Amino acid sequence: MALNNMSAAIFLVQKLEHHKMTQEMLAKATGVNQQVISRIVTGETKMPTHRTAVAFSKYFKCSTDKIYGEKL
Repeated sequence: MALNNMSAAIFLVQKLEHHKMTQEMLAKATGVNQQVISRIVTGETKMPTHRTAVAFSKYFKCSTDKIYGEKL
């Protein structure tokens, strides 16, 4: 499976825009630290931890594959 290094950033930016959310709102909703979200959005963190990906996938009701950008 191939990973796109910016997939998590693109995923989060699109979801935040679509849901009209701030990073702070997402942090409160998922329990993921806002600084962690910021590092993912800016591309500083290329690969979120499994715990973070699971928190996002539960909130956005999608698989972690979408967050990691895995191409099946």
